[in-house]
Amino acid sequence: MNRTRTLIIALVVAVLLQASVIPYLAIGIIRPNVPVLVLAFTAARRGPYFGVIAGFLVGLGVDLLSTGFLGLSSFSFSIVGFLIGKVFYSDVPMSVGRWAVASGVATVVWAILFMYIYTLGTQAGLLAVLMRQAVPTALYTWVIGMFWAISPLYERRGGVRLD
Repeated sequence: MNRTRTLIIALVVAVLLQASVIPYLAIGIIRPNVPVLVLAFTAARRGPYFGVIAGFLVGLGVDLLSTGFLGLSSFSFSIVGFLIGKVFYSDVPMSVGRWAVASGVATVVWAILFMYIYTLGTQAGLLAVLMRQAVPTALYTWVIGMFWAISPLYERRGGVRLD
């Protein structure tokens, strides 16, 4: 129960950071997505079903704190939570290489899915949006996730290390 409570607190903090601090880290229209990183870690540690539930709730929190379409983030985070939980689920601590792949897959899948749904029915070309916003956003988020993985603070969180 202690691990679950810690993961829930981390997800809530990630959503609050995304709405309050992260907009100040934006480079033009590109800004990192911290909740997708925490969701990827949560889903990889707890499995696909916990990942779907956590993804839906995190997405709902992001939707409620943003001016975007209600339900878009919930859907995209749920898909990412399930996918990462299904592919990368393990009870043992993740290595840095495994974290790099899991966080990379999570950020790319989220960015492509989110931008695809966001551009449906608009004049914006999907390929142009993917190249100008989705890929740079995924790369920026992945770099933040890698800094998080190699930070000395990460080893102190819940006794879990990325060996």
